[in-house]
Amino acid sequence: MIRIANINDTKRIYELLIDMVNLHATIRPDIFIKDKAKYNIEELNKLIGDKNYHIYVMELDNLLIAYAICIIKYNHDKNILINKSLYIDDFCVDKLYQNQGYGTKLFNYLIEQAKKEGFDEIILNVWNGNDEAYSFYEKMGMKIKKMEMELKI
Repeated sequence: MIRIANINDTKRIYELLIDMVNLHATIRPDIFIKDKAKYNIEELNKLIGDKNYHIYVMELDNLLIAYAICIIKYNHDKNILINKSLYIDDFCVDKLYQNQGYGTKLFNYLIEQAKKEGFDEIILNVWNGNDEAYSFYEKMGMKIKKMEMELKI
């Protein structure tokens, strides 16, 4: 079952957020701090009530196994670009449930919601080195739109 998140989901989302950061910390230990989360529980509670965020969760046998934290973004440079984007800020399937089709179901649900709500696109960022995520998003039909580059100082 996929549904909009509620306050009762924040503890489990928080646990999965830590798992996501730990995965990224293995890929980019120069950037990510192990055992931390992008949002704390209080911040997640606020996001659930924020009209600019859509947080979806997937449950299996009453266990939250996946989530997608999405932000509604409007392009402010109306002189050259016009669009309304659903930005996937964070997308996670519990590692015990990966490669079983749950991520595909959740992502397809996001596509349907974006169509219903009149979004022009779904966008997200993937960290270089996160090959499994990159392959998944490519399988879902996503293509590189632009690249962010860095020079470490």
